[in-house]
Amino acid sequence: MAHLPFCPAWFSGFDIILQSVFAIVSLLVSLLAFRVHRATSAKPARMFGLSFLAIGLSYLIQALFNLLVWSGTDHSVCASIEQLTESILYDIGLYSHMALMTAGLALLAYMTFRVAKARIYLMLLSVAVVAIITSRNPLAVFAMVSSVLLAFIAWHFIGNWREHRSALTLLVAAGFLFMLVGEALLIFTYEDPLFYAVGHLLEMVAYLLMLANLILVIRNHG
Repeated sequence: MAHLPFCPAWFSGFDIILQSVFAIVSLLVSLLAFRVHRATSAKPARMFGLSFLAIGLSYLIQALFNLLVWSGTDHSVCASIEQLTESILYDIGLYSHMALMTAGLALLAYMTFRVAKARIYLMLLSVAVVAIITSRNPLAVFAMVSSVLLAFIAWHFIGNWREHRSALTLLVAAGFLFMLVGEALLIFTYEDPLFYAVGHLLEMVAYLLMLANLILVIRNHG
């Protein structure tokens, strides 16, 4: 049974469960945002929906390919082919996750600018993607880029909470703040695999807060 890179042995498999939960919550948030957009025609709601759709798909793909790696390949083939297959599956899952996650976070950051210029979004996305794919350590650079984007996103939603002071805005702001800290810890996975586990656990808190916000919104508009 294969262990994913940077994942502590005791955490192996549990991270895939968490990634699946992140995907489900993100896709539910996306669905609700699209429902709001249909009811109000509010453009920010559509962008919010598209952002979380990309984020949800990124976690779904990552969980699926990590599951394939974690489960191991057909042991009837030789070890070298099995190792190569696992490496290819891991890379496909990782780069698909990074691409979709970066697209989603860049769109969320673009939304906070409240400027209707697609070139700004393309600039954010291009800079992020070029930095990641040209790096010798793409995973660490991806975590850095994501942290920078999440810092601006969290800043925006914290400001939104300070302006409106409601439970809903607090949950969203706290969710993005936990997401920021969790993603920032992933920068140090090369130093200690424990950061990988702690980062995922903090992200779990973030998505539980997002889920709580989703439940409150449904109740308030049910």
